[in-house]
Amino acid sequence: MFLIIRLLRLYIFISAWYDIYIIENDYNYQLLIGESAMRKVYFCKENEFKTKKTYKALKGQYPDVTIKRKGCLGKCKTCKSCPFSLVDGKVFACDTGDELYKKLNKRLYKKSV
Repeated sequence: MFLIIRLLRLYIFISAWYDIYIIENDYNYQLLIGESAMRKVYFCKENEFKTKKTYKALKGQYPDVTIKRKGCLGKCKTCKSCPFSLVDGKVFACDTGDELYKKLNKRLYKKSV
C-alpha cells in the first residue's frame, strides 16, 4: 500500500512536467512519456545578429509557448557567430534571423499539431 502511494505521488510529480499517457494492453499497463509539455524558447539579449524581430514574431504567433529574452544563455561562442535560440535546452542556430524564424516556426508548429 505504501509503495502504491509513493508511485502515485511520483506519477503526479512527473505528469506535471511531461505529457504522460497510461495505456491498458491485455492487463498490462504501459507508460508512455511524450515530449515536454513545458515548451520554452529563449533568446539571448546580447546576440549581435538582431534576433529581436524573430522573438517578437514568434511571441505573437505562439502565445501558449514560453518565449523569453534573457541576458546570457551561456552559449557565447554560438552567440558571437550567428543568430540562435534555445528550444527546450537544444540550440537552434542559422545564418540569418529569417532562417532562424522559419526553423523555429516549423518546430513549434509541428509540436502544436
